[in-house]
Amino acid sequence: MIAHDGAPRPLQPLAIIVMGVSGSGKSTLARRVAESLRAPFFEGDDYHPPANREKMRAGIPLEDTDRWPWLDSLGTADVYFACLTADAALLDARMAQRPGHFMPPSLLASQLATLEAPDESEGALMLDAALSLEELLARTLRSLEGRIGPLISAP
Repeated sequence: MIAHDGAPRPLQPLAIIVMGVSGSGKSTLARRVAESLRAPFFEGDDYHPPANREKMRAGIPLEDTDRWPWLDSLGTADVYFACLTADAALLDARMAQRPGHFMPPSLLASQLATLEAPDESEGALMLDAALSLEELLARTLRSLEGRIGPLISAP
């Protein structure tokens, strides 16, 4: 990164977590943020143990005891949260377009009921998942710049 005065400064470890329920566009937005920052992308679902994925495939909602080890495995770096929110109708429509995904649409209601979304007082960026991907990306990058300073943009 480059500071406002033009001098290089060391990068601080930062995990950018794009969160929300299934179908909200987390992976799509996170990939674009990673590309823009020339940073690695890690799919959070890949860190679920096989037992969690099997529960979800079977239509069984995860409980907090299932989630804590998964969350712990995602790391302890400084964390920035971008939270995608959407109404159930939009999420249902998106999930219907993902045949074969391990997360069945039948679990959407339990996800919406269970999600403890952060808010701006906790430093999270709240985003309406109905916005275009380009607008979501622009808002996320502007928010990150507000927190950590100028970003290196993609070529």
